[in-house]
Amino acid sequence: MKNGPYQFSDIQFINNLHFAYDINAETLLFISQEIKQLLGIGDGDISSAALIQRVHEDDLPLLLEQLKQLKEGNFNGQIQFRARGPENYRWFRMLPLLARSGAQTLLLGNINDITDEIAQVEMIAKYTHKKNSILHMLGHDLRGPINIAQTVLQLMKHDASSELMQQRAQHVSETLTESLKMINSLLSREFMETTDITLYKKRINIVKKIAEYIEEYRRSTTTKRTFTFFSNKDEIYLMLDEAKFMQVMNNLMSNALKFTHPGDTVTVTITQEPEMVRFSFTDTGIGIPEDQLPRIFDKFTSAGRNGLNGEPTTGLGLSVVKDIVSWHGGKIWCQSEVNKGTTFIINIPINISTA
Repeated sequence: MKNGPYQFSDIQFINNLHFAYDINAETLLFISQEIKQLLGIGDGDISSAALIQRVHEDDLPLLLEQLKQLKEGNFNGQIQFRARGPENYRWFRMLPLLARSGAQTLLLGNINDITDEIAQVEMIAKYTHKKNSILHMLGHDLRGPINIAQTVLQLMKHDASSELMQQRAQHVSETLTESLKMINSLLSREFMETTDITLYKKRINIVKKIAEYIEEYRRSTTTKRTFTFFSNKDEIYLMLDEAKFMQVMNNLMSNALKFTHPGDTVTVTITQEPEMVRFSFTDTGIGIPEDQLPRIFDKFTSAGRNGLNGEPTTGLGLSVVKDIVSWHGGKIWCQSEVNKGTTFIINIPINISTA
């Protein structure tokens, strides 16, 4: 470490250094010619105030907060922000670091123009969103009406006066059941085959979403289980890829239905804690043998079992669940006891800025 104060001549030729700022003197010591050209500023504009004015107003508060944390020693990472150039705003990624010499503290940094990179990510996100919208339509907008139609058909079969009408109602019911199986198969295949994919996250009231999901099963006359739902708050917001996260719910519900008997109970609980949201998915079914628990999240696991009614297993369902939870920065584990039931627990971290 240098013993005396840093001078302009000491820093201007450091490799990959794009700026240097004396924190104590509040003076911009150096900014590279490359950055000047990107921002469209001349030598007469070389001041920290002039640079700050070019930062996009939506990004400025977070940028200043991250720099404040850096000075306090509580930040270590990259900072992304938009700044106004000669023609329009451009995206930049800054890698800052502190250099101290005696009483002098410098903020040094490397800055890269990532405008094209951000544009590519946004384009991918746009098409991912379109695909997810179709999956959401299949998983929710179509499945819900089909379940309602199933309920109506059950009533028609019960009230039908002739055997012919009962047979016709049964035929339509079987067709709807096959349609649901096709939808579920398509959704499962999609999430099994796309493990390397961009998430399209948005702010979701997950309590409302799961409550609606459970209500669909409550209305169904074919599941013959009791479904309960609890939350410690009426509204809990998370940044999630909705289509993928609901596939977690679909896979866990499918598991619960496969390994419970008619009359058993499936309970979903959401609990918001200071730094995370906890989901628990509990059933009163046959449970999982203790020696199989360590392997249930493995792909093509030998712990996979056919359902109580012979439903087949791919050995992929829970591995997909674990992948999706991991994509959201979360963790999942399982607690189970044979003949007493199973609980899957998911922790998803809260993004403070969106909670």
